[in-house]
Amino acid sequence: MKKLIPIIFVVVLLTIAAVVCGVLVAKNLSPQVITPVETSNQGPVNTNQPIVIPLPTYDKPKPEVSLIATGDLMLSRSVEQLLVKKNDFILPFKPLEKITSAADITLGNLETAILAGRPIMAGELNFRVDPAAIAGLKLAGFDLVSLANNHTPNFGQAGLESTFSELEKNQISYIGAGRNLVEAQKPVIIEKQGIKFGFLAYVSSDLPKSYQATENQPGVNFMNLDQLKTDIANLKPQVDFVIVSMHGGVEYDTKPSQHQIEFAHTAIDAGASLVLGHHPHVVQTFEKYGNGYVIYSLGNFIFDQIWSADAQQGVAAKIVFSPQEIKNIEFIPLKINTNFQPELADDKTSQNIINRLAQPIFSQPRFFWNGKEYQETTSWQINLSSSPISPKVRFANRTFGAADLDSDGQPEEAVIVGQVGYLIKNDKVLWQSDKNWQLDNVLIGDFNNDGKIEVGFSLWKEGSFGPDLPFWEEENDKNISNHLFLYQFVETHNIASLQMIWGSSALDQPIREMALADLDGDSKNELVVLEDTNSVGAIRESHLRNLSIWRFNEWNFVNFYKSRQGKFFDLKTDLNYIYLREE
Repeated sequence: MKKLIPIIFVVVLLTIAAVVCGVLVAKNLSPQVITPVETSNQGPVNTNQPIVIPLPTYDKPKPEVSLIATGDLMLSRSVEQLLVKKNDFILPFKPLEKITSAADITLGNLETAILAGRPIMAGELNFRVDPAAIAGLKLAGFDLVSLANNHTPNFGQAGLESTFSELEKNQISYIGAGRNLVEAQKPVIIEKQGIKFGFLAYVSSDLPKSYQATENQPGVNFMNLDQLKTDIANLKPQVDFVIVSMHGGVEYDTKPSQHQIEFAHTAIDAGASLVLGHHPHVVQTFEKYGNGYVIYSLGNFIFDQIWSADAQQGVAAKIVFSPQEIKNIEFIPLKINTNFQPELADDKTSQNIINRLAQPIFSQPRFFWNGKEYQETTSWQINLSSSPISPKVRFANRTFGAADLDSDGQPEEAVIVGQVGYLIKNDKVLWQSDKNWQLDNVLIGDFNNDGKIEVGFSLWKEGSFGPDLPFWEEENDKNISNHLFLYQFVETHNIASLQMIWGSSALDQPIREMALADLDGDSKNELVVLEDTNSVGAIRESHLRNLSIWRFNEWNFVNFYKSRQGKFFDLKTDLNYIYLREE
């Protein structure tokens, strides 16, 4: 890295570098840039004969599936009146639709019959909404809704039949209700990335008997402990995880009732992994019990109870599953605004909501683009994995990427084994990095926003300008330094390989981890980098790091943001959010 002071000299050097592609990096200027460097050492050279490289032994990362669960969805009464007035039936879902739709599976409790009819006035307790409102569920990405509640049957058989029909027409699954008892008790099984999830739903039996599904009558699925155990026993052999929706408890009570606790514990004892509660309209406690987890009440998600501060608050839970376990739960505190829209709660409200869960839930840094600048805020998470969460473990896992680089329907795998990079397809090595380099990270995506996929490696190598030094350098830099190199897939004489298209000069702050995401919603990727503040030699485990955000600009990367320093690790992106853990 070079610190360049006279601005005229900077301009001259930039012009020369653009022509000869030499090394030039501005260090303390704004915006900062990472410029490319020529190198004659790009890994094995293609010939007309394939180079046979032994296949390394490596493990593929285990798949992860995310589930977002929301609280009560009530689209009737004052909510529907506003939708009609504004002629906007997706209005309540707009603020959070990107978050809810991004999950692999999205589940909510739909507490409204879907049926055309007269307006429902404030104070009425029979809920229905026009079928046009289902557009909001689709916008928000709801895959599945529970109908086992005390309001879905409010309009009798006609309301239930219409609700079933509209959901089916729009390919939204439902649980906890049906055209007869068998359908009401029937689970929904959803498979994502080879992991199977089985969903069941129940509502407290303290309801009119006419609401209950029977052998020949539509209705909802009443709670019954013996039936619960039978249902889970029948479902568990078919799936990896059983998830139970529980609608019960005392309205507006912040503590679960004994009935809720008994039902949830019975479900976990029978083999369920997760119980998700609704009905109290306020957030209740979270509990680890046995081999499972219980959120007794998620509170409201969309409701017109804005007369109550507690009822305006809710929490969405984002649960991450691996094939064997629930790895993580993120709690997303929400507050309903005067348009009946759930929005992300402010810090003070979030803390109050998290306190309701009555468990040690840790705040972690989260960064996002607020429309004007990048901003740090808080993510509330609890790690549930049996694997230790440590920087050493997390950093060691950035060694695999897969994508269909040649558009033949089969992915190529970019892997790092023993700090050597490989491109592998069908158990054959297509390319190998220079053995003198030490590779740390691999990432596949559109780094330079040209519509093509690149394979990016961060690596350590001896400094070199290639065969032709820029006039301002007397000799090659022999220091071992960190670089980012980008490759694209090529096929020459029927031999597939990687060809380097861009390589950075030595980086002042070595890359710890990296990710690609469109953070500001302009359809262009930003490069998100977790940087180590150590600028010489190998990365140290205990060193301070900062988050850095870059954008490729014609021929180099320009830096737009650097965070405070911290002992950060485990960089992840989700939509326009950046998540980190901090020691």
